[in-house]
Amino acid sequence: MTEPQKCPLTARELEIARLLSNGETAASISGLIGCTTHSVNMQIKIARRVVGARNSSHLAATALRKGWIE
Repeated sequence: MTEPQKCPLTARELEIARLLSNGETAASISGLIGCTTHSVNMQIKIARRVVGARNSSHLAATALRKGWIE
């Protein structure tokens, strides 16, 4: 496995990416972290833009591949 790359995501964006990688939906994530589904979707959108991901699955896969989440 390669060295983890420097992560451009915030701690909350990483938490959401980790939950996405475990199969959680935006609605279930909102309940788990205590914010609205809209807030989760906005954080996903921003994180996708930061890493150049096409969708939520791509965001989670990118974070896993780069060693930002386990």
